[in-house]
Amino acid sequence: MRALYLLLLLILFCVPRLSLAQGQVHLILSSQNGIFSTVHEKISQRVAQLNAQLHIDAHLLDQPWQQGIAPSDLLVAVGAKAAKALIHQKLPNPILFVFVESPLLADILPHENAPSWAAVVVDQPLDRLVSVAQLLRESESYRKKMLLVVSDDNDVMLEQVERLTQSQRQNLEVILIEAGEVAAKVIEPALFNAAAVIAVKDKQVWSGNNARWMLRQAYAFQVPVIGYSKAFLKAGALISAYSTLDQLVDRSAKMITQWESAGGFTDPGIHYADYQVEVNKSIARALRVDVDRLEGEP
Repeated sequence: MRALYLLLLLILFCVPRLSLAQGQVHLILSSQNGIFSTVHEKISQRVAQLNAQLHIDAHLLDQPWQQGIAPSDLLVAVGAKAAKALIHQKLPNPILFVFVESPLLADILPHENAPSWAAVVVDQPLDRLVSVAQLLRESESYRKKMLLVVSDDNDVMLEQVERLTQSQRQNLEVILIEAGEVAAKVIEPALFNAAAVIAVKDKQVWSGNNARWMLRQAYAFQVPVIGYSKAFLKAGALISAYSTLDQLVDRSAKMITQWESAGGFTDPGIHYADYQVEVNKSIARALRVDVDRLEGEP
């Protein structure tokens, strides 16, 4: 009996432990341009650091890639084009969406019969942007309302507003823009008493010429804008909270290795990568705002 017990212990410690997830991992790249090649390389390197035994195959979306893929394999859709294609094909596989925006998932994911899925999105949750705006508002010159300007049909963002804590909503004024309205004109009266304007993902208000008009309008009233990307910082936002390429890669790689070790997604749904806060020093000087303490990783 003792010999049998010792044999079982020997097997337990000497035989490599099998992964709970029997499937393989496949990256489906939206295209072969520079950014997707870089993402493929960086995710593969980071996964290897986290789990040297886990191998990743990469495929281009516009080339044959489904042959030999089992229903239990994890598909990692890299970019919006790959995400839309995988959802449209209604495959049974678990899917990890990476380098996509959260509104896209709300549009393409069915509410019924959806596969097991998780996502690492590039945009920032509203509570992060509000927290940055609150830090700015705490300085002596900024003890007024924070403005959030969104389309009245932006359900994704309005749901995030509902999830804010009472303290986060206390000094937040939400301005809804109806179809056909010019946001920069609608918000003008509110800018007289604004501490900051928070930019969020919204096609009607915060994209293209509309975004540039909003930035110019806020600057004319000496009101800083809080952005959610590096592009906003370059366009004239005072501060931007955004996730870097390496931060997005790190979160994506950890989701892959967690799926492999657990045998599935233990925390499905949308995930946000770590982020950093960067200041536009030229805008800070023009607005006479001291924001050095805000910059860096929170």
